[in-house]
Amino acid sequence: MNSIASALAVIVRYLGTLNAGVLWAGRQVAWVAIGLMTLIILIQVFYRYVLNGALPWPEEAARALMIWMMALIAPSGYRWGGFVSITMLSDSLPNVPRQLLSIALFLVAGAVLVILLTKSVGHFNSGFIFKSSSLKIPLAWIYLAMSVCFVLLSSVNLELLLRAVGRLIGDSDDFKPPAEPVILASEYGKYRHARSLPAPVPGPPVDRHAGLLRHAGRPRDNAVPRRYGARRRTHVPQHL
Repeated sequence: MNSIASALAVIVRYLGTLNAGVLWAGRQVAWVAIGLMTLIILIQVFYRYVLNGALPWPEEAARALMIWMMALIAPSGYRWGGFVSITMLSDSLPNVPRQLLSIALFLVAGAVLVILLTKSVGHFNSGFIFKSSSLKIPLAWIYLAMSVCFVLLSSVNLELLLRAVGRLIGDSDDFKPPAEPVILASEYGKYRHARSLPAPVPGPPVDRHAGLLRHAGRPRDNAVPRRYGARRRTHVPQHL
């Protein structure tokens, strides 16, 4: 059993390194895509509302960039747990049932991804028949984003599956969750630090009738009790 876990740890290490490198490159392309998409939309707004002559291609170009951006960033979100999930059941289970549940879910996700990848490849092949109306390029190059997305998701799903199997049959320290990027890790570190801080000590009570901050039983000197929002009355001489 230890030899199997050791071999599995080596496979997970190499697969994790490969996924981390590919996903890093995908994120860089995704940042560029979202920046270009924003620039193209601003150009179209300028031409439409300032020059009163909309361009024919910005909407389609922005849509294609958005599709590719989503396809390249989604695997990173899946690898680091960025998708919405309900973990009440898994968190309440002991270690072995929790790992078995994770393995079952990863197997189901892998089967779904294989089906989606098969469908996306067929969709890509059919895209060479048609061209986009304004960009004049085959739609297959836009549809290719889905095939790339499902390939990357399948690779990440395989890595997570192997990590769950490794935690079940081996030492959990050898199959830790994938290391998060620097930005996510720093934000998560701040969150963990905030949770570890002691509860704040409550301050002195607020006298809502006087509208002044004071210690219980010891009003501030020269305090004039009055309600919030009430105006201070000014004495007016009678001869005026």
